[in-house]
Amino acid sequence: MIVTGPSATRYPWEPITIAAQLERTAAAHGDAPGIVFDDRRMTWREVRDAARAMAKGLLARGIGRGDHVAVWMPNHPEWLITWFATCYTGSVVVPVNTRYKPEEVRYILRQSDARLLIMVDRFLGIDYAAMLRTLCPPRADGSLDTSGFPELGGVLVAGGPVPGTGPFDELTASGADISDEQLDAHAGTVRWDDPTIVVYTSGTTGHPKGAVHSHAILRNECSISEWLRIDAGSRILNHMPFFHVAGCMTGVLPGVITGAGLVLMDHWAPRRALELIEREQVTMLGGIPTHFIDLLSHPGLDRVDTSSLRTGWIGGASVPREVVLGAIERLGLAGLLPVYGMTETTSVTTFPRMDDPPEVVLSGRGVPVSDFEVRVVDGAAPSSTRASRGRSRCAGTA
Repeated sequence: MIVTGPSATRYPWEPITIAAQLERTAAAHGDAPGIVFDDRRMTWREVRDAARAMAKGLLARGIGRGDHVAVWMPNHPEWLITWFATCYTGSVVVPVNTRYKPEEVRYILRQSDARLLIMVDRFLGIDYAAMLRTLCPPRADGSLDTSGFPELGGVLVAGGPVPGTGPFDELTASGADISDEQLDAHAGTVRWDDPTIVVYTSGTTGHPKGAVHSHAILRNECSISEWLRIDAGSRILNHMPFFHVAGCMTGVLPGVITGAGLVLMDHWAPRRALELIEREQVTMLGGIPTHFIDLLSHPGLDRVDTSSLRTGWIGGASVPREVVLGAIERLGLAGLLPVYGMTETTSVTTFPRMDDPPEVVLSGRGVPVSDFEVRVVDGAAPSSTRASRGRSRCAGTA
């Protein structure tokens, strides 16, 4: 049996690049909050302008269509600006897990043929600069020995300074001589079916595999935006790491599509999450069951106003019935939808409908969320197995 999902109607997908979508959102919602991180706030127009400025810097360094840019940093605005910038140049962002050890990073940088590495100096007590010295030992002249990475042409660090590297802001400054017309002309050569991001799997059965996704990931995210009732007035709490498809795709692209604001967290902390939900009037919340359990069991929950919450998703592990019911009853969500998805299929493959009977939602059953096909090959198999054996028609996934 083959089940086909619906196309988005409120946000119909068009074959455009993420950069083109960002331009549309900046034009329609330029003054609206785009990114909120701690005390930093950027409107969608400011996000667009920062991405364009950085894209010029990439072109000035000779990084263009098809080149890979590795990003080794947590959920900071610089991560998103980097990805959006590569969308203008046709280069491809390669997220690096912030929990990786040097040998794991070495594998990703080599396997992806990264031409540029953008990273932080330290985060949550982790000394990334020290790990970089293990990967690229300093030479006598102070430069880094990158001979182990034949394609790597430089390292830029947000934070620092780190010997042998350049500051993150250097990239924007280096593009000052490139005009808007030159950038737009180059961006016009980038196709919607060109690669834009390579997300590596967890590697539980061997080395991580790089799943290559094109700008056509917007197709699925248009449907997800509609399914979760996201609009320009929505605020999306994004604590899922950007090196995971839930973070970089479902946590980011609905905002780019609709003009919703993105409220970033660079690490999970339930008390901080509750504060942000109240302060920023968060409307959409997603995560694994542990995240919701943390919120529901937090002693300060009853003193926090979570009435802004409307919808959410939950997945990544077995979903206890009491967690879904608790999120609806105590957090005030109108609906919390169990999700099935995987790295290779653009984050979400199936959702139950928002108006499905409670027993259907609580069972975890769902239907294709976008206009692709899921083929059931064994009616007796568990739902997760049936979905994983499906085949997707979403262009650009691998």
